[in-house]
Amino acid sequence: MNLSELLRPFSPPETNFVDRLRYWKDAKANDLAMRFLQDGETKEHCLTYAQLDERARAIAAKMIAMNMRGQRALLLYQSGLDFVEAFMGCHYAGVIPVPAFPPRRNRNMGRIDSISRDAQAALALTTSDVLERIDRATLTDSPSLQRATWLATDTVSSELASDWVQPTVGSQDIALIQYTSGSTGTPKGVVLTQGNVMANCKMITEAFQV
Repeated sequence: MNLSELLRPFSPPETNFVDRLRYWKDAKANDLAMRFLQDGETKEHCLTYAQLDERARAIAAKMIAMNMRGQRALLLYQSGLDFVEAFMGCHYAGVIPVPAFPPRRNRNMGRIDSISRDAQAALALTTSDVLERIDRATLTDSPSLQRATWLATDTVSSELASDWVQPTVGSQDIALIQYTSGSTGTPKGVVLTQGNVMANCKMITEAFQV
């Protein structure tokens, strides 16, 4: 079964994340876009397509106001939908997301600092609870993280969504930079374009017939 048959009567664009989410926001605004299950069983948080689009627009508008368009942003989140909102917000803002785990208490910051330095991250996105645990002492040995601007995206008002202006996104634009674990050496980044990721999404959809 091909993709058009699976998605009929809908025909979402295969160009980029922004066009795709905007399409589903218009076509199925109040349908469930994502659900996060705590421990794989308990319902934790849900987002409709309209809610995800609104949060992405708000976060994007905030980053654009901070003159971050074209910059790279570390995404330092625990598992959950805050990551998804920030990830889509980056695409809506023309900011390149660089996913990484947040720093843990009493853990070496070397891996995260290495990623931040290599990616030349100008921004670090996280949640307010993670940000509260981080102080300048924690970042003493992480100069690149000290230089970055930090933003807790869960504190960004959804009212900013109306300030968003949709960017032009091409299939060859960078969708994200994914880093290796660094368990056997310095983390190395892999650049994935919008076309790369959309092709992968298409393959997954066809394989699982969702």
